[in-house]
Amino acid sequence: MNKKNKVGKVLKQNNLFLERSFFDTAQEIKCFLSMCFIARIQLLKDKNRRLFSIEVKDLKKLANIKPTSMNELKMTLLNLMDLSIEQGDRTIDETDWFYCHLFSYIQIEKGILTFQLPEPLIKDFIYPNNYTNLDITVTNMLKSKYAILLYFQARRYMKVQIPKMSIQKLRYIFSIKDEQYMNFAHLEKYAIIPARKEINEKTEFNIEYKATSEGASKKVTHIKFMANLKPEYKRLQLKEKIERFSKQYQDNSYSADPNFINIMNIKGENK
Repeated sequence: MNKKNKVGKVLKQNNLFLERSFFDTAQEIKCFLSMCFIARIQLLKDKNRRLFSIEVKDLKKLANIKPTSMNELKMTLLNLMDLSIEQGDRTIDETDWFYCHLFSYIQIEKGILTFQLPEPLIKDFIYPNNYTNLDITVTNMLKSKYAILLYFQARRYMKVQIPKMSIQKLRYIFSIKDEQYMNFAHLEKYAIIPARKEINEKTEFNIEYKATSEGASKKVTHIKFMANLKPEYKRLQLKEKIERFSKQYQDNSYSADPNFINIMNIKGENK
């Protein structure tokens, strides 16, 4: 991963969108994340703003996409318009549930993309309580939809570990259709291995995985991903912590803070 991308454009992404893929293509994910980033930036400047805009050429650059035509970009945006989010289950007797489309309005005019988020999503979506920080300069470098979605999981659980999941849950997260990759060998060859390879080459994580069979079945039933931060990124995080503490304790009172002492000791041990 290029050093210039280590500090990028951070988006606080609602974990609801990390539970599974709502998207069919990597281009849809990249456009979605980039539009969310723009909306959040513009909301920080004006909390009452509800129409957000960006030049189409800037969206392509930010999302790192190269649609073959304006019609292809149009179809991507129309697909985003069709996507919806639901909380609760309307098929059973639940009194509380929520449903809406991700975008209520999208327009391109004179090279400017204008869009609107539904009002109920502004708080929970742009300012979520349960969120994961994503650097979209990293996610938008990834070409595979599966790599992006697996990277989401690595970021979400980076302080712990990605939980072991059933193959059915993995298919759900990856939004794999029932007729796709019906046996594990194909799922591994066309989704898991390419995603792992791209993440290991382009991001801050090294990903390994172990597939297991549980119960009487000889078929692979579960998979466990291990996402480990690369040493150079651990050092970068440590440096940033030290710099923050240094600024906080410029009056030389830092020696009384045990956290700062521990960090300094760790730094010394890593020399």
